[in-house]
Amino acid sequence: MSAEGSGRIITFYSYKGGTGRTMALANAAWILASAGRRVLVIDWDLEAPGLHRYFHPFLTDKALVSTKGVIDMVFEYQRTVLALENAESLRALPDAWYDENIDVFRYITELDWDGRRQNGFGELHLLAAGQQTVDYGTRINTFNWRQLFDKGGGYKFIEAIKRQVTREYDYIFVDSRTGVSDTSGLCTVQMPDALVVCFTLNSQSIEGASEVALGVREDRERASQTADETSGIPAPQARPFRVYPVPARIEKAEKQKLDLARDAARTRFDTFVSWLEPAERERYWGSIEIFYEPYYAYEEVLATVADKPGAIASLLASIERLVGYITDEEIRMPAIRESLRQELLARYERQRSEPDDPTARATAVLQRFTTEDAEIARAILLRVAEPGAGGSVLRRTVATADVPEHGILNRLVDEGVLVRKLGEEQVEYISVADERLLAWPTLRGWVREYEDALKVRPVLEDLATRWERQDRNPEFLLRGGVQAAATRAFHEPRLFSPRVETFIRASEREENTRAKSQKWLILKRWAVAVVVLAVIAYASFDYLHQVWIDYRILKTVPTKINPHDGLKYVWIESGEFQMGCSYDSSRDCFSSRVTIPNGYWIGQTEVANAAYRHYLSARGQTVKPAEENQLPVRGVTWLDAVDYCAWVGGRLPSEAEWEYAARGGVRGARFVTGDRLDERQVTLGRAPRPVASHSPNGFGLFDVTGNVAEWTRDPSFPFFGRPRTISPTTPRTRVLVRGGSYASVSRELELHFATESSFDAQDSTIGFRCVLDGTDFEKVAYSYRINPFSEMYSGYLQQNPYAQALYKSWWDAVYLRALDVEQRRKQK
Repeated sequence: MSAEGSGRIITFYSYKGGTGRTMALANAAWILASAGRRVLVIDWDLEAPGLHRYFHPFLTDKALVSTKGVIDMVFEYQRTVLALENAESLRALPDAWYDENIDVFRYITELDWDGRRQNGFGELHLLAAGQQTVDYGTRINTFNWRQLFDKGGGYKFIEAIKRQVTREYDYIFVDSRTGVSDTSGLCTVQMPDALVVCFTLNSQSIEGASEVALGVREDRERASQTADETSGIPAPQARPFRVYPVPARIEKAEKQKLDLARDAARTRFDTFVSWLEPAERERYWGSIEIFYEPYYAYEEVLATVADKPGAIASLLASIERLVGYITDEEIRMPAIRESLRQELLARYERQRSEPDDPTARATAVLQRFTTEDAEIARAILLRVAEPGAGGSVLRRTVATADVPEHGILNRLVDEGVLVRKLGEEQVEYISVADERLLAWPTLRGWVREYEDALKVRPVLEDLATRWERQDRNPEFLLRGGVQAAATRAFHEPRLFSPRVETFIRASEREENTRAKSQKWLILKRWAVAVVVLAVIAYASFDYLHQVWIDYRILKTVPTKINPHDGLKYVWIESGEFQMGCSYDSSRDCFSSRVTIPNGYWIGQTEVANAAYRHYLSARGQTVKPAEENQLPVRGVTWLDAVDYCAWVGGRLPSEAEWEYAARGGVRGARFVTGDRLDERQVTLGRAPRPVASHSPNGFGLFDVTGNVAEWTRDPSFPFFGRPRTISPTTPRTRVLVRGGSYASVSRELELHFATESSFDAQDSTIGFRCVLDGTDFEKVAYSYRINPFSEMYSGYLQQNPYAQALYKSWWDAVYLRALDVEQRRKQK
C-alpha cells in the first residue's frame, strides 16, 4: 500500500509477448470499475502500446493521435529539469517541488459510455503510452532513461507520480514492457505494490519470467529499512510485496505435455505463493490459469462484454478469480442488461455486413437504439441539418462541445453516420459523414416537422454568440415581442446548442425582471444620468476654468503679426521687477531689482520650423528637410539666431527682458505655473512638442520654460556681484541660455535659472524667440540695434572696469560678425 495514499499499484508483467497480459489487465480493471472502484490503467509498454485498443469504443480519440501520455509527460518533466539553473541540486529538492511541477492528471483520459452511471460503474481512466504521431518511435528510441535517473531526479519523479495517483484511485494497473529493460525494471521494482507475472507454459517463458520475478523480489528485500534513491527501490510498504504467477493461454490438447509443463511452472513459481497454506496453494494453481479461447485472438474485445457473467469455465471467470487474489476480495462482474451487453459488444466487433448505402446504414443504426436513445439521435442529426430551398436538406457543421449527449454522438460517429473534423484553433466539429444522407427520407421528414425552429436557429445562434462575446451583457438579450417569438420557437431544446438555451432562458428572466421594475429603472437611469453629469462637470472644471483663463489672457494682450516671418508678437510694457530667485533656496540664489526702461515686442512662441525654413529660403540658403512645421526650431547656433532676428528686424532678448516677459507679471513666482511645477503645463520628455501646446503665461507667451531652451543676447558674466567660475577668455565664447528644455530637470525650469553655451554650439535642446524695439511695429528697420550694455549689467559694469573690458571685447567680436552678416546681406 502506498505511503502517500490508499490506492494500490499493481504491475502486469510478462517475459515474452503473446501471454494475454494486456487482455488480463484490461478485464481486471473493468471488473473492479464495475464494482464501483476508481481504477487507473497505465500503458507503460512504450515500445508496443496496445492497452488503449481494449477500450477504443469508449475513446473519442481512438488512435491516440492527439492524446498525450507517459512519454509526453516524461519529456515535459525533462524540459522542466533542463530549465533549472542548477540541475545538480535536484536531489536536494523537497517532495513539494515535484508535486508542484508534475501533474499526471493532465495526461489521463476518462473512459465513458452510455449507462455507466445507471449501472453503478465507478471510474475507469487511461494513461496512454503517448501521442501516436509520426515521431513517436523516434522519441521512444532516443530517450535516455538512465540519464533521467542518474542526473534528472528520475526516482523522485516516479515517486511523485505514485503519490498523486494513489491519492485519487483505489487501484492502479500498470502494463509493463516485456523482457529485461530500463522501463520494465522501473515498472516491476520501483512502482508496484504487487506484481502479476503472466507466462505461457513453454520453457523460455517459464524460466525467463521466474528469473525476473526472483530478481525483483531480491531487489526489494535489499531495501529492508529505507529507500535507496540511487537504486530506485522504494521503502518497504505496510503490506507485503507479493508476486502472483499466472499461467496463460493454456491449451487443453496434449494433456500429458500440459501436465508436465504445469509441474515445471509450479516448481519455478511455487516460492512466490508460499504465503498461502498448502491446501490454498493447490486451489490457487487450480483456479488461476487462463485458458486460450480462439474468439479473443481476432480482435481486442473485453471478456467482461463478450462473456455472460456466471459462466464458470469462461475467460471472464478466470479473470474474476485473479481479481479476487490480488484484491483479497471476492469480486464478481455484476450482471448487466442483456441488451446493453449486446450493444457494447456490437461496438467492439467489426461491422463488415453493414450496408454500403448510408441511408440504409443510418436506418439500421437507429433500429438498434432504444426509444429514448433514438430520440436523442434524432435531435443530434437535426443539429447537423437545416432546411434548404424546395424541401431540400443542407449540411450543417456543429462544434462537438455543443452536443452534450456524447455517448450517443460517439455511437453515431463509430457507425459512420456522422464524422468528426478538426477545424481552426483545434476545435472539433461534426457533420454528416455522407452527402447522400441529406436525401434520407427520414431526415427530410424530421426537417419538415421542425422547419420553423430550424430556420430561426441560425439567428438565435448568432445572437447567443454575440451575447457571450459581450461577457453576457443583459443589453444584448432579447426583448419584447422578439423574446416571446424566440421562446415559442424554442419548444424542442435538443435542436439548439446549450449556448442558445442559456441565452433564451436568460432573456426570459431579464424580460420578467424588466417588466416588474420598469418604473424604478427609469428613476435609476435619471439618477445615474444626474450623477454622471455631476462627475463630468466636476472632472472637467479645472480644464474648463483653465480654458477660460487662457481665453481672457489672449483676448486682452496686444499682438501683431510680423510680416517677415509671419509669427505673432506680443507687446510688453516697460516696468521693473525683482529678477532672480524670490526665495532663499540656497546660498547661490541671488536677486536684484531691475528696470526695463522701454517696452518691446517679443515672439509669442518660439520660432518654429516653418518660419525658419522661410528665412533660409529668403536668404538664398539650402532648405534642409526639417521636423514638423509647428515644432520649435532647434540645433541653431547663437549667430544663426542673431541673423534670423536681424532678418525680421529685431534682435535676441536680453536676459532681463527674457525673464521679465517669462514671469508674465506674476511677482515672486518660482515656476511659470506658480510656486509648484505642474508638469501637465510644461513640455517634458524625450522630444519637444509643437509650439503653443500649453496655456500661455500672464503676458500671453507660450512655452517660456520647457520644450526648448532659448538663446539670449547676453554673455556669461557674473550675475549681481556673484562671481561665476569662468576664465578670462570664456566671455568670448559663452552666451546665456534661459528657460530650460524638454530634457531638463525641475530645478532647471525655475524662472531664475540660467545656463550657458558656446555661441557656435548646435544644441538640439536650444531654440530662440526674437525681440523687436519700438512701438511702430510695421516700420521697424532691418538693423541689429545691439545695445552693448544690457539692462541687468549696466550698473555692475560701470563699477567694475575689468568686467566692462571683457564685456566690450566680447561684444566687439560678436558685433563685427553681425556687421559682416549685414554687409553681405546688403551686397545681395
